[in-house]
Amino acid sequence: MSKNLSSMPVLGTQASAVAQEPSRTCIGCKNKDVRSQMLRLKAVETDLRMRIRIEPHSATLGRGAWIHKNPRCFAQARKRRAFSVAFRTSLPFDISELTDAFDSQISTNNESG
Repeated sequence: MSKNLSSMPVLGTQASAVAQEPSRTCIGCKNKDVRSQMLRLKAVETDLRMRIRIEPHSATLGRGAWIHKNPRCFAQARKRRAFSVAFRTSLPFDISELTDAFDSQISTNNESG
């Protein structure tokens, strides 16, 4: 059994004492990143549908999913139907809150660029 030495802390260094921000996997692009670069999503069941909400402070317990703040990741997640896998359900999804958030981000970027 070999161990990846690059992921092991070096004893006696200050860097090993500093806590790193946890990383999460984006349901869109499948790449890992720190939580501060991502949005936490939460599914709430309403009328036999799952409403996907953005959770700004990751305050509630339970199953959640993470996605980059990039509209391309949202488009990939929709195309791959990653929401049903991430939330482990076959109920239909209401992603209107996410669609509005990413659409407004795209329009803001287009206006400033």
